Amino acid sequence: SLWERLGRPRHVVAPMTLGSDLAFRLQCRRHGAQLAYTEMIHASHFARHATYRAEHLQSCSEDRPLAVQFCASNAEDLIAAIHHLGDQADLVDINLGWSSAKAAKGPSGAFLLADTAKLLEMVRAVTAASPLPISCKMNLCESVEESVQLALQLEAAGIQMLAVHGRKTSQHGEGLADWQAIKAVKAAVSIPVISNGNIASFADIQRCLDATGADGVMCASALLHNPALFSAQSPPVWLMAAEYMQLCGKHLAPPSHIRLHLLHLYHRCLLHHRDMGPVLSTAKTLTAFNRFVTEFRQILEAAHKDHNDSQPFDAVRDYWRCQSSLRLADSSSGKRPADDPDDQVEAAATKRRKEILEFDQGGEEDLQRLVPPISKTTERRFHRFALRKLLNKAGKAESKITDGQQQGEDANGADSHSSAEENDSEDNDDDNNKEDNGDKATEAGGETLNKRRAKALRRSRALAAQSNPDSLKIAVDLSMGDAMSDKEISRLVGQIRRMYGANVRSESPCHLHLVGLQPGTRIYRACHSQNLGFETYIATMTDKSVEAAFDPASVVYMTPDSPNPLLQLDKTKVYVFGGLVDEHIMKKTTLTKADKAGICTARLPVDEIMTRVEGSTFAPVLSINQVYDALQTFAATGDWAEALTIAMPKRKGFRPKTAEELQQEKAKADSKDADSTEDKDKASA
Repeated sequence: SLWERLGRPRHVVAPMTLGSDLAFRLQCRRHGAQLAYTEMIHASHFARHATYRAEHLQSCSEDRPLAVQFCASNAEDLIAAIHHLGDQADLVDINLGWSSAKAAKGPSGAFLLADTAKLLEMVRAVTAASPLPISCKMNLCESVEESVQLALQLEAAGIQMLAVHGRKTSQHGEGLADWQAIKAVKAAVSIPVISNGNIASFADIQRCLDATGADGVMCASALLHNPALFSAQSPPVWLMAAEYMQLCGKHLAPPSHIRLHLLHLYHRCLLHHRDMGPVLSTAKTLTAFNRFVTEFRQILEAAHKDHNDSQPFDAVRDYWRCQSSLRLADSSSGKRPADDPDDQVEAAATKRRKEILEFDQGGEEDLQRLVPPISKTTERRFHRFALRKLLNKAGKAESKITDGQQQGEDANGADSHSSAEENDSEDNDDDNNKEDNGDKATEAGGETLNKRRAKALRRSRALAAQSNPDSLKIAVDLSMGDAMSDKEISRLVGQIRRMYGANVRSESPCHLHLVGLQPGTRIYRACHSQNLGFETYIATMTDKSVEAAFDPASVVYMTPDSPNPLLQLDKTKVYVFGGLVDEHIMKKTTLTKADKAGICTARLPVDEIMTRVEGSTFAPVLSINQVYDALQTFAATGDWAEALTIAMPKRKGFRPKTAEELQQEKAKADSKDADSTEDKDKASA
């Protein structure tokens, strides 16, 4: 029978959106899981697009037995999707519980139950045509009788296994699961039944089996908090996080999946160490996530170095151990019925239980503020890098989908994807870095190169600039992080990314320096987490101060408060940009810093070369990437008017002064100098 072929699994990993990736499934199998489901997959997209298949179905020999869950609105899409599975699955599951607004459009998921006759016709067609066994996962109906009737009808239609989530669709996941209703379903059918709901500890598994008579227990959210749940362990969160990240290094997972798993693992820890929330929120690369795990481990180990393993487990004190959040029976009352006294958390006194529940509720409310969600646009961009690497690894030829396919996916509510540049460090620029849609790139002189050769050429030029004494030398002072908020630091890091991207693409790149970059600081963490491949940037990085890294006599500190306009460039000098994004207008901060160090200062000659357009009120202060553009353009053209026109955004409302305006200003200045000389002569006489 199917149940025997699957190995009679008692411990089952539930299908979870963004949660059931290959790395997580393998981790759960290491700790006692005997059957795992993929996340819900749209059958129509899986049947039509190779890209979608490569992204949503990743598996390996260790990932068996495996159930692939599909949602569909018709039998044709399901059958077509199943034939693309080949030998990658042992079981196909039809989702009958998805209840979002997108499911209503199909209809699919729980909305298929509105027309039972059509649903059963679809199930019969699929079971007849599928080479793989078919199962269903359903929610409870409004009454126990309706649930039992639906289960019997599905069994008669040909399914060989049934998973029952013990909550009604109308509950939207709230409240406790109804084990008695699952028991009634199990008693009525002859096929294996898996119970889903109310599993918060290892002891709950046996209680569920005893109460429902089910053949196995499916677990979802509790596994996200503790992947070792099926082994009756509550290990330190950093061990589970490190193990998951190790698996992600071998089996690539998108950033959204990794962030979700780390967020659940560190849920309680983030409530105690709130400064780590933004670090997780801004991490977008495997390196950044690994750095977060390593740094958090050091913090937690230091905080609990005196822990005594002989002490009984306590949910509040031992927040650094993997443990499930308690599910409230009634969200309005905030109470949970007492369970078996053998459960360590439930055996606590009433006062202690109330403290835990209040802690959990407050944590859920604070979570969005602690770890704010990343923008969809940014998340999609980094997801594309991960997808491209996945496709290359899998040897897929179809790394792109046509515009028509993409529009088709968008119209059906699925994620749309397009190809992206490989994750080379020189392409890590959000605003200035445009993706190359063609297969060729044209360099100066009209020579046409493919992308790989063009990138190699850009890298070689940037590397050569690092050792060329005639290259323009530009440094960014990153030692002022304490004066900035997290938002200001994030903006500064974005400016560094844009400056770096522009420099690598330049035909005459500068020698870039990043000074004052102290490991462990907020700027250091933000640079690594927000900029793909930051550690491979072609730039000289040091934790030394400006005056320690360079001879102060060779430094020109660029600050808008300087009285000295920069009229010429000297390639023996190092031009330092003050790495300070200042939304609160703390005037003369960088000027004061340079003066104290005895360093010469200068500013862009905006007042001398440019004039305001009538009605403009914007300040002439530029970001560091814009100052870079101005210096780089002037170095190439020798024309400040052209350089400032290119560097200054049009919205600031500045234009170059005309020759007539410059002549008038020169005449006024000469007249003023003559008057001053005459006054001095009279005074001396």
